Amino acid sequence: MPEQIDKADVTVFFAGGEGTYTARNWAYWARKLIISVPRFGGAGEQIYLHELRRLRDTSPDQCEDYEGLNEVSGDVSEYAKDLVSLSERLLVPRDVFPVMSFNEKLRDIYRSFEEVCAANGFNATRIDEMLSQERINPRIENGIARSAFVLADLTDASPNVFFEVGFARGCGKPLVVTAEKGTELPFDLADLPVLFWENCDQLREGLNKRIAALKERLNPSGP
Repeated sequence: MPEQIDKADVTVFFAGGEGTYTARNWAYWARKLIISVPRFGGAGEQIYLHELRRLRDTSPDQCEDYEGLNEVSGDVSEYAKDLVSLSERLLVPRDVFPVMSFNEKLRDIYRSFEEVCAANGFNATRIDEMLSQERINPRIENGIARSAFVLADLTDASPNVFFEVGFARGCGKPLVVTAEKGTELPFDLADLPVLFWENCDQLREGLNKRIAALKERLNPSGP
């Protein structure tokens, strides 16, 4: 990995050609935030359009901010300030990636996830409820990599659930784990701090405390 990309929090692309595309690919595989300026044409414009399409699929609430990069402005200094401001907002994600079985009996648990996350300023949308034309595996990996944290329920865990939990740990994402009381966890997950629940009210109460505490760690100076 090129050092300047490996050590970066954000990658910003202007104009350019084949070399710019190569750098963008490095940034993508390094899971870095990609910002591209379309106003100078070239690779920068094409990368901007690609990222905008991806955001429409994965984070539609961020599209309006991102589209602001395409506004015509004669004040380059103000444009640069807007770009930096956008980077800061995108670096502190508000999306949470839920990991759980799609079993209908856990529908109320998922709704509890949504409710508590929303009350704390986060968006939790399960992968099967997202409208997207992208292949499922890249959507899962990008969703986890770009999330503020991962919220996993292991009550009815499958190999897919365990894979996604492992991927989240490999990405260094904060992980909030829940399970119905009495669930037997695999040996290598038994040391995780698990919030065991007996009903949705108990789950929401415990989850709210954990997410509120995590929120302070993620953005101690924020709202």
